[in-house]
Amino acid sequence: MRKIEDKFVELKSSGRKALIPYLTCGFPSHGRFVDCAKLLEDCGADMIEIGIPHSDPMADGPTIKRTSHQALSKGLTTDSAFSLMEKVAARTSIPLIVMCYINTVMKPGVRKFASRCSAAGISGIIIPDLTFEERHRFLECFKNAEIDVIFLTAPTTPVNRVREIAAASSGYLYLVSITGITGARKSLPGSTETFIRKAKAVSPIPVCVGFGISNEATARQMGGLADGIIVGSALLNRIENANSRREAFRGVSSLMKELRKGLDR
Repeated sequence: MRKIEDKFVELKSSGRKALIPYLTCGFPSHGRFVDCAKLLEDCGADMIEIGIPHSDPMADGPTIKRTSHQALSKGLTTDSAFSLMEKVAARTSIPLIVMCYINTVMKPGVRKFASRCSAAGISGIIIPDLTFEERHRFLECFKNAEIDVIFLTAPTTPVNRVREIAAASSGYLYLVSITGITGARKSLPGSTETFIRKAKAVSPIPVCVGFGISNEATARQMGGLADGIIVGSALLNRIENANSRREAFRGVSSLMKELRKGLDR
């Protein structure tokens, strides 16, 4: 099992921050998705978040909605998503984190879904619409399967609530950088930095920031305070806008290099 905790220990010992790219499972095709995941590790990814597409996403911005629709329109199912994630796990050595909505987990049942994650080589799970009050059954099932449950917290979350959420989370605490949906942005507000400092002060586990990070400047801004950054829309845009496999991979490599430069400054 590739433990998220071990990866952060490794990063801390070398004075580095975590670069966590996000991919939509099955996009732009089944084969290219697996190839992109391998490329991300080769380009310096420390972990990879993999989104299982949902027909009615709640927190996703236009890019992730489009890529999810494309994957679903090509016939992606939860079963085929697990098959693809198994292939990614076979070709990579870094922790893989699933992001999916609660209906996807509840359909087969929490225990069975957790078991499938473990069998597929998954290290953590993020369920954006899982309320904190409903957490206990989910935590038990995923803990038994040795899967970290990663909770999200927003800039509007009171500090005492952030402390509670961080204490219940494992792997890392996911800080949503802005109030809103996912999407690449050229800059992030200074209030996000204040939010990171407050969360770091009360969290017993690493703190990673996502939503809006898209370039070297935002990577430097957020990575200077947090333990890692999560990048989704900016990466998917490079893949979506490319005219060929080669162009897509060149775009991915270029962005990863830029983000890594911002983090390692």
